[in-house]
Amino acid sequence: MVTRQEYPIDPVAQIQFDHTTKNMQSFKHSIILAWFILSTSSAIICSAWLAPHTSPNLHQRRQQQQQRGGGSNDNIRHTLSSKTIERIAIRRRAWSNSPLFDGDSVSMEDDTAASVITPPIPYRDETSFLLAGEVPSDDDGTKSAPIRQSASSPHPLLSPPRSIPNPYGWMRDESRTNTTVLNHLHAENEYGKRVTHHLEDLRGELYQEFLAGIQETDYTTPALKRVPEDQGHSYWYYARFEEGESYPRYCRAKSSSSLSSTNTKQDALYPPSINLKWDQKQVTNNDNDDEESSSLYPPLLPNEEVYLDVPSMAKHKTYLAVGAIAISPNSKYLAYSTDEKGGETCQIYVKDIESGKEWVLHDYDTKNVPHDDDSIDTITDDDDDNGDTNNNVLECDGSIVWNDESDALYYVTMDDTHRPYRLYRRQIFDSEGHWIDDVENRKKKEEELLMEENDELFNLRISKSFDGKYLLMRCSSKESSEVHYVDLRPGDNEEYENDNDDTVASGIKGKPDGKNKELVCIAKRQPKVLYRVTHCRGYWLVQTNIGNLPNLSLKSCR
Repeated sequence: MVTRQEYPIDPVAQIQFDHTTKNMQSFKHSIILAWFILSTSSAIICSAWLAPHTSPNLHQRRQQQQQRGGGSNDNIRHTLSSKTIERIAIRRRAWSNSPLFDGDSVSMEDDTAASVITPPIPYRDETSFLLAGEVPSDDDGTKSAPIRQSASSPHPLLSPPRSIPNPYGWMRDESRTNTTVLNHLHAENEYGKRVTHHLEDLRGELYQEFLAGIQETDYTTPALKRVPEDQGHSYWYYARFEEGESYPRYCRAKSSSSLSSTNTKQDALYPPSINLKWDQKQVTNNDNDDEESSSLYPPLLPNEEVYLDVPSMAKHKTYLAVGAIAISPNSKYLAYSTDEKGGETCQIYVKDIESGKEWVLHDYDTKNVPHDDDSIDTITDDDDDNGDTNNNVLECDGSIVWNDESDALYYVTMDDTHRPYRLYRRQIFDSEGHWIDDVENRKKKEEELLMEENDELFNLRISKSFDGKYLLMRCSSKESSEVHYVDLRPGDNEEYENDNDDTVASGIKGKPDGKNKELVCIAKRQPKVLYRVTHCRGYWLVQTNIGNLPNLSLKSCR
């Protein structure tokens, strides 16, 4: 085994070695310091010797600057070449046109800095907060509503609750009347215009480029809606788009089978011949802007009629969005919803297509209108004429479905958080076809609450099945859904009795009578399971992701 041998170190030699190392480091530092002093002195001497030999004008201007305490940029400009001055001016103009500055350009003659555009800064209310968790009871024993949480959540509320800062909660104003909020929004809009004013020409070019790729004058494919001969006429329905208009016109034309006594298979499947000059604008001498706007193009199909002229409706409005458009099964009435504020809250109108008379649905719920006898006279018949939108107008999510007898509507209302959650059925026409006004409706209690979704994570939506036989109600969240249905056909319909054994509609108790029908659930909601259904020719068509599928699969049942 080899061992390491240690040699002793002489203490005197170690002391001499350390002393020599320190002397060498001191000598190195002295050389560096001497070189720095020598180079600095040489530079000063050269500058003093060269100064009198430089341009006399430049030397004099620099001396004047030093006497005045530094001078300004105007004195230095004379020392720059014309190309350099031009390059600086170009850069300053580009910088001044940026969104951070207010001004078109900065010239070399005016060296004042461009004013900086600052965005409006909203007020922060540091005392405002929200409670998350189990809210303590108030003095009267009631509890304040906590932050949204699903009623079916297995997780308990936080106890004690935690406060969440809400410094900008004051900006929430559903009434759109708070002057502080409105002034801030106006300031935001003005700021947006100022920081993007240099892009105005580009916006115009892009808009024209987009329009060049769109056929503005166009129409949708006509679709036939058949109606039994004893109930009315069958029509072809379509929409027309015209150049320069932001909204379509909804039109219809009578089917040839309704115009003639001989019904052929071709008349039932294909629309009449289309006018070949449908896209050629007609020249008119009407320059009166006060008159109601009308189409300047010839009709697309024979016997065309416009049942909803949206451009005329939007002519004197700052905002208009059409929600749902529903034709009654007898083709006599039109029900449509509009949003005139931009808050995604719609109003429902009913129109007699032949006469043009319109009514608006009012809200007489307990939370909006008292139900005592003295308050019934506050809603008059004048409020219903011509679609007048006075107080207590019904607000809904915009979806509309007719019943099979064309005398009642189904619609959905929203809660305080703008969530669709209640399904109503309202009788609007009596047995003789007369409009039932709101006062009479209040007395007879013709409005019926069919369904209410209390889980705040679920929204309630309604639609018709593909064959129009059933009203579908879909309660859905991001990860779960549940569908109910109710039969829309009258109780004495023989077709219903024949089809009852072939569909899951056998779950309805008793014979349907077109009113007060019992809702039937397709399948109860389950976690992570989504599905939607429709009905066609005796089959239920179901799309679902049951089984942890990444996409929806199609299934059918009878």
